[in-house]
Amino acid sequence: SKAKGNRPMHNIRQFRDKTIAIDASSWLYKAAYAASERLVEAIEDNRIDPICERILCRYMMKRCDELLNHASIRRIYLVFDGKRCPMKAVTNKEREGKRQANLQEARRLKSLGMRTESQEKYQKCVKVVSWMSDSVKKAVDEKWGNNSNSFAEPRVKCVFSPYEADAQLAKLCIDGIVDAVVTEDSDLLVYSAACGKSFPVIYKLDKNNGDCDILSMDWLLNPSDNSTVAPRDPMGLPSMIRVLPWAKEDDEIEVKGKKSKKKKTGNSMLSHLQALSTREERKKGSGARMFVQACVLSGCDYAPSQLHGVGIVNAFKQIKENAHRLPESRYLHLLKAFPKEKLLALADHSDGNDASTCTTRKIKREDISAAVKKYEELLAQSECVFYYHRVLDKTGKVVSLVDNLEANDFLPSTGRFDDESFIGDFEINAQTTNLSRATKTTSISSPTFSKHQIGNPYTKKSSTTKKSGSQPILEHKTSTNMFSFYAQKDTQNSVKNHHLITSRLQRSKVKKDKQKQILGNILSVDDSDEELDEAPSLSHYQTRRNSSGKDQSEINQNATDEQNEDFKNVLDTSSDEELDEVSPFSSSLTQNDLETEGQRIIRQDEIIRCNSDK
Repeated sequence: SKAKGNRPMHNIRQFRDKTIAIDASSWLYKAAYAASERLVEAIEDNRIDPICERILCRYMMKRCDELLNHASIRRIYLVFDGKRCPMKAVTNKEREGKRQANLQEARRLKSLGMRTESQEKYQKCVKVVSWMSDSVKKAVDEKWGNNSNSFAEPRVKCVFSPYEADAQLAKLCIDGIVDAVVTEDSDLLVYSAACGKSFPVIYKLDKNNGDCDILSMDWLLNPSDNSTVAPRDPMGLPSMIRVLPWAKEDDEIEVKGKKSKKKKTGNSMLSHLQALSTREERKKGSGARMFVQACVLSGCDYAPSQLHGVGIVNAFKQIKENAHRLPESRYLHLLKAFPKEKLLALADHSDGNDASTCTTRKIKREDISAAVKKYEELLAQSECVFYYHRVLDKTGKVVSLVDNLEANDFLPSTGRFDDESFIGDFEINAQTTNLSRATKTTSISSPTFSKHQIGNPYTKKSSTTKKSGSQPILEHKTSTNMFSFYAQKDTQNSVKNHHLITSRLQRSKVKKDKQKQILGNILSVDDSDEELDEAPSLSHYQTRRNSSGKDQSEINQNATDEQNEDFKNVLDTSSDEELDEVSPFSSSLTQNDLETEGQRIIRQDEIIRCNSDK
């Protein structure tokens, strides 16, 4: 099936009976938005909020339950971030400065009573701290029994990365522990290219129905296989084309009254990617090295861009034009040829200035040579971080993502640097790196969860499976949110309201039927004196009115109005209990009987009118 914009959508059920790893930090951020104000203030006060703890744990447990029970995932690894990478010191300081500025603004808006605006600012202040992962770890252990007494492998397991979780996710795929990765961070594609291992990366997982996007680096790392797959195979180059916001049809622009087509940048981006794929096919590792270098040049957490006007497309263009250069000297040649007036220098944060107010500035001409050398070294170090990031292996030992002792001419060298401290340390506290790490002794109480079952959302989806290449693609209708915390409560309220409305409609219908029956009793004039007393005829009112000496037509009209008013009073004053009592006569009336009685009353009126005329 195709979603909006002809983008093929996939479903998490494609990984049925598979093992997946999840970037737990992305889920924690989503869970924190529900109580952002309370959580941010608790973090600022350096305390653990039990309500926030319950919200976070409940969200994580529910998301895992969805994948295990409704998507039939075999096993889940929740991967948490560890220590901050030394190369991200500048980026982290800038983010903390912006966070403090947003926090001050949120408190100011809250004091003014602007709750909506303050909540938006509080959400920008959310960050993940250590007690959150400890709480989730404890809840996972209690729910899925991660203990030494159990011989069965737990279905959900927490992994604490030494540094960045993205590199650890890639390592789990390299070791064959997991089959796919769920994340929202595009850095994972760079790690995939660096380690030379292609694996499915699941983006934009919709918790409502399981829809997602699946990307991989097959188009680059396995270029020879691209000719054998379907043109729109989700695991090939088309998967990268779909995420490019510029890869659309050409625009028609008008120049001096004439229309001409202007190519969008997505077309040039596609040509750059194809060039890398061709080079990788010729020399294994060359295209992947260029891909990593282009991503670093465009700007990343380890090396913020210092080139004015260089985005993702221009960065790939610069790398492709310098493809004939040696990989070690490619950055240096590129920077020397770059226009000097477009070189920028990052503001220095070492003097204690507020990082939120620091911006880039132009470099003086006399300082250009030193700035180029310094920036080239920063780019080279960032490239090494993607290749040799510190991760855990199967035994829990801290190792490099890629073994730098491999015989590969296209691996970056760290020999030019004094040490590798900018990448990270191998000797990290074992308590924070062991795959089966025990939770630290804290004052965190064990969160409790409700026992009610949530309906399977996938059974509500009318779907059919079609084959496109080797991947099943699903056609479906939009479903409602079945996974939110309050979906069960809302569903119960909806059912209750439905029964209440249905009951009221039935009572109203019965009441109307009883009113018709009583009205039929009143209109059904019989020879019985009792019935005449209960339902006076028109002649009764005329006889009572003749003594007034008024005009006969006026008397007839007044008598009719008075009779109708009595009928209305009878219906208005009748209670529900009186309406529930159905007489044998009214219950035996049929539609034909009512019509006959009506005709008889009309004939009586005509006879009375004729007598009055005479």
